[in-house]
Amino acid sequence: MKKIIFIFSTLAIVSCSSITTTLLKTTNFIYRGEKETFLKIGRTGAYYELPWKHKSDITHETILYNGNVKLELIKKTEKKNDSVIYYAHGGAFIYPLSNIYRNLAEFMLNINDNYDIIFVDYRQLPYSFYPSGHDDYDNGLEYAFENYKNVYTFGDSAGGNLIVSTLLKRRDEKRRLPDAVVLLSPFLDISNTLESRKTNVKTDLLIGSSVENYDLSKLLKDNEYFKYEKDKKHPYISPVFGDFNGFPPTYIEVNNGELLYDDSKIVKEKLDSENIENKFVTVDGLYHVYHLLRSSEATTSIKSIFDFLDEKRLGGK
Repeated sequence: MKKIIFIFSTLAIVSCSSITTTLLKTTNFIYRGEKETFLKIGRTGAYYELPWKHKSDITHETILYNGNVKLELIKKTEKKNDSVIYYAHGGAFIYPLSNIYRNLAEFMLNINDNYDIIFVDYRQLPYSFYPSGHDDYDNGLEYAFENYKNVYTFGDSAGGNLIVSTLLKRRDEKRRLPDAVVLLSPFLDISNTLESRKTNVKTDLLIGSSVENYDLSKLLKDNEYFKYEKDKKHPYISPVFGDFNGFPPTYIEVNNGELLYDDSKIVKEKLDSENIENKFVTVDGLYHVYHLLRSSEATTSIKSIFDFLDEKRLGGK
């Protein structure tokens, strides 16, 4: 257990790609079939982490919107932007907003500072269940609309589920949608029935395992956040099964070897069928949401994402 905690702590501060990959392989070897415990360790560590330290040119502000929605604003102090990236973080509805995401925001702003970044610190396990976190995301989106001209939403893994399912619901209710969407390896099939959940078990470095007959456990299968929901294929729960008519322009990136690969591929196909603008990027040899460790590959990816968003910001919708 001490080895696992040490590795998790190291992952939070390392940004060198080769070292990161080696550490992740070591984690998989030690950990193998206990990824759920891995996230629980991370959750505990996040609650006890030190206050975030950022550079002097960064402003970090906590916002309580409508009395109960926790938001965090991270921006370049001297910039007065009218564009915002509204970010829903990942973590299997277990891992809370933490410094590893705040560091990612600072990393992103150092690449392109024409956007403010707002995180929603949404409710999740072990004390909250669906739709609590989705409601927080939805309400926080209203704050973004009230305070910025251009609103782009960005999410990874479980955060991608919050985004896509909520936007399908908002579309059905004829409510305003963001100007564009960015998804990194989104977790869009809660029913756990897509083919890549089986075919990519041994190729997914972070979530999968080399163990024979590996059980995905509660990370993906039977995720407790949705335990009171009977229809796991409802589009507001598993948006991969929805239709995407009227969806905003969307950027999707996923690793070819991920368990969640089909979540992204199917949504891309549905966007194409509705003639919705989208960019679908696949990578090889990397791991689930590798951007968090701010490697050279992450720099390349974030620049590509900003190119996509800048086109919307500068060229109109």
